[in-house]
Amino acid sequence: MEQKRISPRRRVFKAGLIAFEGVTVDCTLRNISMSGAGIELRSPVETPATFRLIVQADNFIHLCQVAWRQGPRLGVKFA
Repeated sequence: MEQKRISPRRRVFKAGLIAFEGVTVDCTLRNISMSGAGIELRSPVETPATFRLIVQADNFIHLCQVAWRQGPRLGVKFA
């Protein structure tokens, strides 16, 4: 499979939150790079195309845009 990523991602396993319209959804951060991340949702929730990703353990908040969806997994680009 051809890699379309701007920068290489490193594997992680961190708890996170997706925040949009006053709602937060638990997720797991699976990989991350300077330009984006791979996220797995813990519940079957439809997310908007743009949301904030919060990783409290790292004091990390980033605006994200969904690049792809596959079941409970999302690939996002940092805005």
